[in-house]
Amino acid sequence: MIVAELAEIQAMERSELESEILEAGGDDQLEVDSPQAEAILSRLEAFYDRELPGPEDLDPEQFTTIRALVNLVVSRLSEPESARGGVQRNGSTDKDRAA
Repeated sequence: MIVAELAEIQAMERSELESEILEAGGDDQLEVDSPQAEAILSRLEAFYDRELPGPEDLDPEQFTTIRALVNLVVSRLSEPESARGGVQRNGSTDKDRAA
């Protein structure tokens, strides 16, 4: 999903971006600009309805590559409900969403 979002932000075909990733040596080598990373995280927050770390929560090097973004999102989405407090981005709880 991150690759698709980045391709859309860069106004290019996903296959074109995937070629760039291969040419760079993989998703841990292709660098992503901070503004693009912020846009990706914002879109993923809306999609997952979960609060994700933003630029104020991270060191700049954590935005460096596609792999770093994937790891960041996966680690946050993998956290148990108790670690997140069960609160959604919009302030509702997981219980509210289930009702």
